[in-house]
Amino acid sequence: MSLLTPGFSVVFGLESAHSSETYPDLPAAMIGHLRATPAVVTAFGENRAALATTKFWADSARRGVILPWAVYEETDSDITYMTTTGSVAPSIETGQIRFKVVSDEKKMARDLGRLLAETLNDAPLVFDDGLLMNLRARTPFSVPIAHVCADHPTAYARVIVFDYMVNRSS
Repeated sequence: MSLLTPGFSVVFGLESAHSSETYPDLPAAMIGHLRATPAVVTAFGENRAALATTKFWADSARRGVILPWAVYEETDSDITYMTTTGSVAPSIETGQIRFKVVSDEKKMARDLGRLLAETLNDAPLVFDDGLLMNLRARTPFSVPIAHVCADHPTAYARVIVFDYMVNRSS
């Protein structure tokens, strides 16, 4: 869209809907933000009315999903606990979440990976189990498709790793 409509903002040149929704955790907030960004929904062709056109998945996409699609994996985390004050036990969690974008064209996999990174870098994500302090994509890379999706032998995969930092209090 070239014109802004009420309820939308421009972040990194992309329009995204303001979401007052609070998600249960960081991965759910990332997926929710992608689904609230019209450019991402259009580029991936997502329509959650059918499994074949649901494009964002945890761990692995279901068989029969039409390309392109993206899968996230929680790959690494480390928690540093702080001194407890009263009944609050604060901690800082740092880690990585990896997205794999799979497409039937190599250029499209790169372009969708770039769009995903631009959409999620420093996104204003809100979730129940912490306060996001940092979310940044690293340099993306390609992986052999046989390692990702045997259903689509002529597909291409682009990997985008996000470093994150979350302040938690329990």
